[in-house]
Amino acid sequence: MASRNRLERKGYRKGYRSGRRYGYHLGRCQAVTDQQQSRITAPRNIKVLYVTSGLGAPYEAIDQSVSAALKRVVAQAETVLPDEESAMRLEQYRPDLLLTVHGLNMPEQTLLKARELAVKSALWWADDPYHHDLARQIAPRFDYVFTNEANCAEMYRQLGCKHVGYLPLGTDPIAFRPNQVGPFDFIDICFIGSAFANRVAFIDSIASYLAEKKTLISGYWWERLANYELLKKHIAPHWLGPEETAYCYNRAKIAVNLHRAHEGLQDLRGEQLAAVSVNPRTFDISACGALQLTDMRGELANLYIPGEEVITYATPEEFVEKAEYYLRNEDERYNIAFRGFKRTMSDHTYDRRIAAMLDAIFGAQ
Repeated sequence: MASRNRLERKGYRKGYRSGRRYGYHLGRCQAVTDQQQSRITAPRNIKVLYVTSGLGAPYEAIDQSVSAALKRVVAQAETVLPDEESAMRLEQYRPDLLLTVHGLNMPEQTLLKARELAVKSALWWADDPYHHDLARQIAPRFDYVFTNEANCAEMYRQLGCKHVGYLPLGTDPIAFRPNQVGPFDFIDICFIGSAFANRVAFIDSIASYLAEKKTLISGYWWERLANYELLKKHIAPHWLGPEETAYCYNRAKIAVNLHRAHEGLQDLRGEQLAAVSVNPRTFDISACGALQLTDMRGELANLYIPGEEVITYATPEEFVEKAEYYLRNEDERYNIAFRGFKRTMSDHTYDRRIAAMLDAIFGAQ
């Protein structure tokens, strides 16, 4: 009985300390959120007509985030579908800027009408470098082209695009934010994304480690794993929307980021086109106040401080070593996650991205 009481007291103290750290972490994140909201500047005095992609997930979530950010950043913003009525609405609305994130469905008549009315048009292409062949077909039709991949900017200039900028995607702090989860809802490790070949190879290489943890893997095609049966109970074989994704990141002690491979991609000259920029998951994970364990991309160090705001790995062995370390060291995990969250709220929201785009087009305020 005495031994049982000691164990209960030890468990109580451990649970109390862990709960206190978690509450402190959420409180610090909320303080940053409140501070950022108090610094909101006056909207830029322009009108923007945003034409959605007309596609499903994940573009629908990007459309919603950009549309919402525009309403906060500019004086007037309206969102329309990429159909024949968009040209009519353009003529009625007479915006200062016509913007789309994925322009393949943009009606030609709408772009012609923009040119006729001297309305600036901008394409924010979000699929580089993986679908730059599609972007090349439409980019020259726009006055301004922004790419999510730094290595693709020169390609658009070679196409004759006069105004080209590198602009990574961001995160929507309304959808991705720290939220309290119950004490029994925490998991150790999560990865959300489709099972591209390089991801399958990596997860297979650490499958025995992941199988011993409270792991969640969600996305399409994970039945491709050689170790699928070993990890089957940890896999949710479907795509998650922003709200569900944010919930998973909030549950996770460690959220994994593993970029898609870019081997075999070539630029206009037939040369290897490497991907150096990060994916949107980079910002979404940190926006939820989770510790991010990510593979390295060249642009990452320009966005976050590796080792202080995010943790990087290069090999399966390094991944396991660092994952195990931060699962055991709760204070360090929360401190790094908090710094990553603070940097994200300061620099990497869609509001910040839209403001930077407008500065490039209209000049800094």
